Amino acid sequence: MLIQSFLFFILGVAFTSWVLVLLSPFIWRKAVHFAYKDVCAQMPLSLAEIEANQDFLRAQHAVELANNQQKYEFLQKKYAQQKIQLSQITEQFYRLCLPTQDTLTKEAIAIKQNIATIHTFKGKKNDA
Repeated sequence: MLIQSFLFFILGVAFTSWVLVLLSPFIWRKAVHFAYKDVCAQMPLSLAEIEANQDFLRAQHAVELANNQQKYEFLQKKYAQQKIQLSQITEQFYRLCLPTQDTLTKEAIAIKQNIATIHTFKGKKNDA
């Protein structure tokens, strides 16, 4: 009985293998067909599509370049304004630290108030 079960098992494995060997060319052809269709769908069909794709990439690059140029110009203006403000504050600081005989106390008080307002403006700007 044990040998008979073992022989039926071997016969089942052999039959299944034989069926798979018979069906494998059909399965392989279907797999190749689907892969070919997928590759053909992804490839551009004409020269016009290829040129359109290149034009799209050029346009995208031009937009990014324009955005970067605008950011650069904005940062240059901001830097120039900050540099001017720094030079004004430095000048006022030197006027306060190295007073000359021509300087009046009212002018010194006005400069101190100006510096205080600038510092409060900077504090509010940094908080925002």
